[in-house]
Amino acid sequence: MQPPFESGLELDDIAGEVYLISDRLDFERALTCLSRERKDAVILWAQGFTYAEIARQTGSCVGSIKSGVHFAKRQLREALTTS
Repeated sequence: MQPPFESGLELDDIAGEVYLISDRLDFERALTCLSRERKDAVILWAQGFTYAEIARQTGSCVGSIKSGVHFAKRQLREALTTS
């Protein structure tokens, strides 16, 4: 493997990769604070599924999914801003 600067990578590129990895680890850590149901719902929602589709897939009612996603996003936001 070539040293970073000889392979064409710049210091900013490397720093950006480190930040991405750090952000991903922070996000994965934040996900652990969610219940299984909320984690599943917010991940499906983030992937573009509608509340109705998530409800069908999880066997829950749409209102529970909307509430779960709302509170999951709030928990994630709090976990990510305090870490």
